Amino acid sequence: MNMAKLPTIDPGNIAQSIFGPNILADYSGYLEYVAIARKYGSRLIESDDTEKIERYEGIDYKFSDKYEWPRLWIQNIDLSGETKTAIQLAGQITNISSDQDKTNEPIKFNLSGSDNANRSMTLEGEFNYLEADPRESISYSYKGFELKGTRVSPSQLLPYPLKQGTGEVSASVNIIDKRFDSEIGYHAKGIAFDFGKNP
Repeated sequence: MNMAKLPTIDPGNIAQSIFGPNILADYSGYLEYVAIARKYGSRLIESDDTEKIERYEGIDYKFSDKYEWPRLWIQNIDLSGETKTAIQLAGQITNISSDQDKTNEPIKFNLSGSDNANRSMTLEGEFNYLEADPRESISYSYKGFELKGTRVSPSQLLPYPLKQGTGEVSASVNIIDKRFDSEIGYHAKGIAFDFGKNP
């Protein structure tokens, strides 16, 4: 093994060998956005610590809003935009609130779109803090992108570029309390190698 200089066989090295650093770097970037969302989302959650008022003799009466609204509740945001590869995206974010126990609704988002070249992208997920353990779930897919002229892998085991083919990438992330589960899938369809080009 030392003479062959084989890499250590573990999921990280396998993913690096197959997908290369670019996809993994982008994926890590998306996870950073999740961390930021969790950080700022925790600031919206109302604290249970309330100021104690000095008690006097008498009867206690409670006056409150009939519907017990949270301090912040944005029920719907419509989104639209365009990626760097000219895919037109549209979607929604619903039920951003400071207290999900009062709205009884998790934060949900979905964004999707396509272009004239039949490439499509979908991003959807849910931030649910109604259960005992907080949960964030995100799924992403990008389909129909052209593989012509690219390599399936930076590995020398597949050194030839492709002369045709389309690709699909999908990823899912589930963060339950402090447990992190993630899966990435890559599917290449209709591929043919260009053996006429030097590797």
